[in-house]
Amino acid sequence: MVTHPKVSRAPARTKVLNPITTTLLRLGLRPDPRMALLTVRGRKSGRDCTVPMGVFDRDGHTYVVAAFGEVNWVLNLRAARTATVTQGKRSATYSAEQVHGEEAALVLRECLAAYRPSPLAGPMLRQRIHVSADASLEVLALEAQRTPVFRLTELTAATTA
Repeated sequence: MVTHPKVSRAPARTKVLNPITTTLLRLGLRPDPRMALLTVRGRKSGRDCTVPMGVFDRDGHTYVVAAFGEVNWVLNLRAARTATVTQGKRSATYSAEQVHGEEAALVLRECLAAYRPSPLAGPMLRQRIHVSADASLEVLALEAQRTPVFRLTELTAATTA
């Protein structure tokens, strides 16, 4: 059984970088091809909350990784169990399920390989996640217990104008 600690805080610079990245993504400019906007209904407010996110496709499944741990969007996603992912002009609604073990470890490995070398995301990831992409699956699975990984299953797709 996985227990969930109190809400974590993302690094302070995300308060500056997230609105910039969100604006770029809404304009159709993707600094990274994996970047998307994840929109989840707030568990307390009931309002939609949108955050920029790396989205990973692996073995026919779509995943998101909570690189900063138990932040609010994670708690919202657990409560709502659905999210909308927007990449460019394509928007789709997904059901969300947190995964564990080897499945989570393999996705986390891909996330770390993609973003740890980045001059923007890398320092923030290294500040919180102290394992590298080449760590064993056992070590990565342990890290995934504090760095949630969600499998997204598409429910509906729509193209935005």
